Amino acid sequence: MANDIDEILNEKTDRKYDFKLRSATLIKEKNICQVEILYKDGVLLSLHDKSVAQDVIKNSLPAGFDYDIKFVKNFVTNEAVSAKVKEFMAKNYSSVGYSIKSLDCEGESGKIVFEVSDEVASYIKDKNVSNVLSDFLKTQFEKLVSVEFCTEENNNIVEMPDDDLVFEEDFVITPSARFIDVTDVTPLIGELKDTQAFYIEDKKTAGNEAVVCGKITFVKECSYTKKIKPKGSEDEGDEINEERCYFRFGIEDYTSKLSCVIFPSPTNIEKMKQLAAGDNIIVFGKFDEDKFGGLSMKVKDISLCVIEPQKEEVIEFKPEPENYRYVFPEPYVYYTQGNLFDMAAPELPEFIKNNKFVVFDLETTGLEYSAGAKILEIGAIKVENGQMTDKFECFVNPEMKIPKDATAVHGIKDEDVKDAYNYQKVLRDFYKFTRDCYLVGYNVEFDYGFIKFYGKKCGYNFDNQRIDVLKMATKNVKGITRFKLGIVADALGISLENAHRAINDTRATVDVFLKLADFYKDGFIQ
Repeated sequence: MANDIDEILNEKTDRKYDFKLRSATLIKEKNICQVEILYKDGVLLSLHDKSVAQDVIKNSLPAGFDYDIKFVKNFVTNEAVSAKVKEFMAKNYSSVGYSIKSLDCEGESGKIVFEVSDEVASYIKDKNVSNVLSDFLKTQFEKLVSVEFCTEENNNIVEMPDDDLVFEEDFVITPSARFIDVTDVTPLIGELKDTQAFYIEDKKTAGNEAVVCGKITFVKECSYTKKIKPKGSEDEGDEINEERCYFRFGIEDYTSKLSCVIFPSPTNIEKMKQLAAGDNIIVFGKFDEDKFGGLSMKVKDISLCVIEPQKEEVIEFKPEPENYRYVFPEPYVYYTQGNLFDMAAPELPEFIKNNKFVVFDLETTGLEYSAGAKILEIGAIKVENGQMTDKFECFVNPEMKIPKDATAVHGIKDEDVKDAYNYQKVLRDFYKFTRDCYLVGYNVEFDYGFIKFYGKKCGYNFDNQRIDVLKMATKNVKGITRFKLGIVADALGISLENAHRAINDTRATVDVFLKLADFYKDGFIQ
């Protein structure tokens, strides 16, 4: 139906504006339909054509509603596209070196050509980066931009900086890191410069390098083909396909599992073949994000080792507080919104009707609590019988200066949190809010890690079962190759406004969770 409206709009206005229906959202309680129409940059929308377009929309959509119609210019420049590309690559593929060979996105269609090394080209193809980036730019500019990667001619790679949050020196907090004791370290491939292994659960952040250890769960030998020139050949036509070997393997420690990949030199292949499930190893490498939003490690160095038994962590936890003291939940009042093109609501399964859920999202000063990152904001919504009933929303004073890179993501500044309660007081009341509820989140283990870590520090054991909506989406939302919350929400016809603020991301997660509720039984409870 949306395509039909686009066609009628453009036909009625001699195709001067390249109109596209971006969204049509119904607020039932107010009997208002909010409509956004995109039109191309570089033209002036006349009052006559605007009036014609408004009539077309009102005649094409259901009668009986008041319409709030907005016309938004689809502003596309090479500079704007280049900035989005750099932001996207730094955030999602920070380990990839590249240069932009050509960029032309100001015509009817757009095209970007990248230069990368031979080694990177194989990774780019494996991760389907061309289509992923093209899809991302389509969501940003409502315009088809083709993306191509070619191997560079001179091997000069432009290195991308890591997308890590950097703390200003004056405000570095002493890490509360957790380490696993290893002994009898015997080098196998490369040589570890550091044998202090972090818990896997604490260090799983894309773009970061780390030392971790664990027991091997599987080892799989794989292969890929690479085009090479025979020695002494100068003609590109002489290129031949050479099969090369790499290995995938998994490790697990006391806290989590990790998928790893290594591309060994020919002299190290036989050493990799010596490894088997059950062996204890310590590895150094860099975490990369896969297309489903999960993480794997590209390993550089491997050593055999002996892993010491886990030390008992003795904590005397506090009981549930009798009353709220600092942060008081409020009834969640909202306008029911429905997409005009999909008004039928599915019947919720009994599991959703018969249980209580707290869907939550955090904003933080950084990515790793083990490196001193603190909670800045909690946004949570309680769901009972499939209905949103209460919300828990507050800033948290981190008692440190907020890094500028973190503020750039979520917009929270020092002055926003200076009068807020610290985590000890906030988590006291949040613990009460979550009792007897499943904890639900988008990539829930990231946010849960902060809650669990700082909860222990103030004596509260967040031992709730968790449901990861990201895992539900990756298995059940079809037709997309990236599974960020905004992309999944858009694919399901769900509005995501003011992204990267806790309560707004929480509301979108609630909607995605309930939309996918029929799939809860497929093993997404942790």
